[in-house]
Amino acid sequence: MISDFVALDIETSNSDRSSICEIGIVVYKDFKIVEEYHSLINPLSVFLDRNISVHGITPEDVQDSPSFREVYPKIEAICKNSIVVHHGAFDWQSLCHAAYIEKFNLPTCKWFDTRKASKIVWPEMYNHKLNSLCNYLNIDLDHHKALSDAKACGEIFKYISKNELTPSDNLIIVDNSNVSNYT
Repeated sequence: MISDFVALDIETSNSDRSSICEIGIVVYKDFKIVEEYHSLINPLSVFLDRNISVHGITPEDVQDSPSFREVYPKIEAICKNSIVVHHGAFDWQSLCHAAYIEKFNLPTCKWFDTRKASKIVWPEMYNHKLNSLCNYLNIDLDHHKALSDAKACGEIFKYISKNELTPSDNLIIVDNSNVSNYT
């Protein structure tokens, strides 16, 4: 049973996964939240109306926010040597792609996809979207707000892990030598 982990969620300003405009991170120890980190991020990139309609973040919201280059050391420190849970490949691919572009070392961590695991744990569900799982498990969610999505993902993982439903083959490691295979 995994009780110490980090949950992460990312929003982007456009279809380029490195255009991170918001990040939410929640750190769990013994299944309890011990730290939260949230930041709007200036992606130094364009915002598409489609993305704005999903998360509501505009260029004006991030104009005075730090860039990814400025916040990455904090993100890397939080994720280092952890199990990092996320919902779908989008979040870890966005973080790794942005780090790769900036020529940063990737966080030394193992990634766990709650969406992929939920398909194994709850095959009877029509879909395995974050909001659907939150409805199914009675988890609060302010969808497409990075900190809320990260907490929800953490609560899904907590449920899976506490009930010993964790698929063992669901952990992946991405490092500087193989990141280009994923981004």
